[in-house]
Amino acid sequence: MRAVLALVALLCAPAMATAQLTGTVSLLSDYRFRGESLTEVRPALQASLTYDHSSGLFAGGLISNVRIDPDVIGLGAQVYGGYAHHIGEHAALDVGVVTYVFPQPSSGPTYNYTEAFVGASYDMLNSRLYYTNSYFGGGPGTYFEVNGSRALTDHISIVGHLGYLYLSEPREPGTSMQRNGTVDFLAGVTTEGQGFTFGLSIVGTNAPQDACPATSGRCATTVVVSVSHNF
Repeated sequence: MRAVLALVALLCAPAMATAQLTGTVSLLSDYRFRGESLTEVRPALQASLTYDHSSGLFAGGLISNVRIDPDVIGLGAQVYGGYAHHIGEHAALDVGVVTYVFPQPSSGPTYNYTEAFVGASYDMLNSRLYYTNSYFGGGPGTYFEVNGSRALTDHISIVGHLGYLYLSEPREPGTSMQRNGTVDFLAGVTTEGQGFTFGLSIVGTNAPQDACPATSGRCATTVVVSVSHNF
């Protein structure tokens, strides 16, 4: 967590004229990560910062309350960095790493892990392929996602997400795992007004209920309501 705080402090430092620093504060009815609830189907308050340099280098971080299991409750974070190569005005390729940090349990292994990723984007459509040798502290995992959005009016947009996760072994001993991996999805709408963005989404996954964190059954399809403010 010290590394997370150090990065956040760095991102808060005055940015160069050739760089852009943006931040977001969000309140969500549920923190869904790849279809799974990381707050035990409870609300989440999040803050994020993103730093983009004109050279293509970028870095950022997100902090959120999490509740993975009764022994892992508190603040979790994502810290990422990489390089993006722009192709014209509409397309880009990127590569980087992201580290996920969770509260340390009183006993047993940590859920912390790091992924490497490569991605491509065109206009409002983007995709990424992630790989880690220790997904949520377990075995190797590969994740592919496609995200998109389309403006319906000046203030209303529809958003969508489709992801595929393949794990070489179950996250928890004794749990089931679909042989061909699991799929997660999001479909929703956002609207902007008075400096805020409001979202309403349907989120779900076909992951077996006993393969969710702490076998808690938090993979059921649900509606997520959110409000965020950029600064």
